[in-house]
Amino acid sequence: MLNIDQISMVSVGLVGTSIALVFLLSVIPVYAQTEQTTITAIENNPIAQDILKKIEQTKKMIEELKQKEYEQNQAKENLEMVRKLSIERLNQKLDEWERLWEKHTSKNSFDRFVNKKPSWVQGVFWDQFEFKEQKVNAGRTAMNQVL
Repeated sequence: MLNIDQISMVSVGLVGTSIALVFLLSVIPVYAQTEQTTITAIENNPIAQDILKKIEQTKKMIEELKQKEYEQNQAKENLEMVRKLSIERLNQKLDEWERLWEKHTSKNSFDRFVNKKPSWVQGVFWDQFEFKEQKVNAGRTAMNQVL
């Protein structure tokens, strides 16, 4: 499919060629005729009429393509706006979800468990938890690098 620049170049070429042909066709028969005779010669010449029809068709095609491109750009802008709104809503709902379930995170759950143990043992439990967290984070980092 041709883009708008290619079609514009083709139409400019057609217009230029058409004008040159019309000029040659109107000038060749008689050099000293008036402008009215030139217009009549163009109107009576079937080749010139065909060229003029093609020029009009090309202009219509260009306008249709410009309109289609404009509509596509509008649709893209609307889609981007809807995407942004959707992402904002999703992030708001995720934040609400995280606040709702925050007490059930592994650290908070483990904190409640460790608080029930004697204070002299709590340090050992927290060291084990931190070691586990380091391993989990290292595993996630490795997984993200692979993906």
